Amino acid sequence: MINYKPIETAFTKNGFQFSQIKRDGDIAVFHKAAIKGPLHPLAFDAGFETVVITRHDGYEIAGVKMEPAEQYPGNEMWGTRGWTFKTLLEASNKFDRLHGVPVAEVVSVSNVEVTPAVTGGHRGRTRGVRPTLTIPGSDFSVKDLAEANKVEYPVAFLFVKEAEEGGTIKFLRTERRAAKGKESKIYSKV
Repeated sequence: MINYKPIETAFTKNGFQFSQIKRDGDIAVFHKAAIKGPLHPLAFDAGFETVVITRHDGYEIAGVKMEPAEQYPGNEMWGTRGWTFKTLLEASNKFDRLHGVPVAEVVSVSNVEVTPAVTGGHRGRTRGVRPTLTIPGSDFSVKDLAEANKVEYPVAFLFVKEAEEGGTIKFLRTERRAAKGKESKIYSKV
């Protein structure tokens, strides 16, 4: 088993000071503040970042060996493994959603609403109360359901899985909705 050097709870990068506010597993929230200097004429509060921390197994650059360590997501991973927010509440909501505790509000798009049962915990954490999602009147994919209800894809996926098991919706077919990628599963209400 590889021992990874943990990411620092406070560090400076690209003219910003980062301070960890909370962390659970590989998901963390950091406060970001600009440091007055050549990159920033004035110090200012740059908000909060919710990140999924990754690891590398070590590497060598120009004869210098880097030990295996955790790493903060780079710019190319923003929107996938890192998100910037203005408030701690927004960053904490993303943190909770990544842990499977959705915080989205209900948005009605049709007249059929279904609330999946809330049972048990997940990886030692309580699952929390999930939002009631509204099922579209026409055939839909998990992505369509997530967009219509303004929730994260994993929340919609779990909803569909539980609603299908409960007999509220049914699987119809698979269909290719984009030129690239795999086929989407299409569902409808029963």
